[in-house]
Amino acid sequence: MGKVRLMISDIDGTLVNDEHVIPANVVAAIRNYKDCGGRFVLASARPPLGMTALADQLGFDVPLVSFNGAYITQRDADGELAPLFEEPLATSAARTVYRLAREQDLGVSVNVFSELHWYVDEEEYWEQQEAAITGFAPEVQPLREVLAGTEPIHKILVMGEEPSIDVLEAALTDRPELELAISRSKPTYLEITHDGVTKAAALTFLRDYFDIPLAETLAIGDGGNDLPMVRAAGVGVAMGNGAKALQQVADAVVADNNVGGIAEAIKRFGV
Repeated sequence: MGKVRLMISDIDGTLVNDEHVIPANVVAAIRNYKDCGGRFVLASARPPLGMTALADQLGFDVPLVSFNGAYITQRDADGELAPLFEEPLATSAARTVYRLAREQDLGVSVNVFSELHWYVDEEEYWEQQEAAITGFAPEVQPLREVLAGTEPIHKILVMGEEPSIDVLEAALTDRPELELAISRSKPTYLEITHDGVTKAAALTFLRDYFDIPLAETLAIGDGGNDLPMVRAAGVGVAMGNGAKALQQVADAVVADNNVGGIAEAIKRFGV
């Protein structure tokens, strides 16, 4: 197996530990990988502004794959995040998702993401929890008004108790005409993007963008939404804390996120 020149990594449960901090050995390994000519890309269900501080900590400027691949950005000459690729939800689909979430009275938190914006109806427990994780706060604005406008909607995140999320997921799965990609980043988090949006599709875009052969790519993650990119990469790696289904299809399983499994992957497969 040859060395890889492009690594694409999930964030939560992979890059960061359970305290949402990047372990020191992982920071050192990634910086060394970059110095040796490798490209390390962050890919997450997070919004772009929930990823920039981590990229800055690692000391590099590469594309950020946000919303599971629905919006890929890179800093321009002025330091602003500019889109390289985007695939928003259909306007009618976004409105229907919101209506179904509210009509069923599930007590869930609905979050709408457009480019660099995060909109919510109100900021309470679930929104505050997510803000603490991502490092920035949402904008409180009536979502019916947001969805009635012309802004592209790249992702809808619904947070709530697991039984409520189960009900909504079933209702949305029963609506194929909406052309949705539905995944769980956590049992209590339902991530909704346009059909065809995956981290695997983002990997394909990036290897073409950097002109790197598939065999020289690696994808690493821990959750079910990482499974497509782990399958699609030249080398697929699962974290030791990862889902069993992911570990079963991966080429390798490394240590968990609290002891820096990414550093192990870089040592084994990096340039």
